[in-house]
Amino acid sequence: EKAKERERKWEEEKEALLKMAEAAKTQATEAKTLADESSKVGDLRTKLEAESERAKDLEQALREAKAAAQRAENEAETVRRDAESKLDAARRHAEDERRKGEADALAQAARERQKQEEAHAKALERA
Repeated sequence: EKAKERERKWEEEKEALLKMAEAAKTQATEAKTLADESSKVGDLRTKLEAESERAKDLEQALREAKAAAQRAENEAETVRRDAESKLDAARRHAEDERRKGEADALAQAARERQKQEEAHAKALERA
């Protein structure tokens, strides 16, 4: 449950970062176009560089989010495998207990039958 919630949150964050990165790339492209058409090339170049840095930061954040999502996915898989392993062990234990109970019941029945046969043999000796 927690792993699914973390994975959902990572997916939401990843989508938001992707949108932000796309917006930053769009803004950078628009800034470059303005720089080419304007006499204020220096000011616009500075703005473009800032947008480019922001885009790089967002791309780095996206890479980190993807890595975190992969770690969460790996953790969820580990949790699933552990749960599966514990379930298998519990099933084996239950089966062993069932078999042990059957063996105990057969042994008890054999003891009772032996007692009956001994009692019958004593009764025959007396007769």
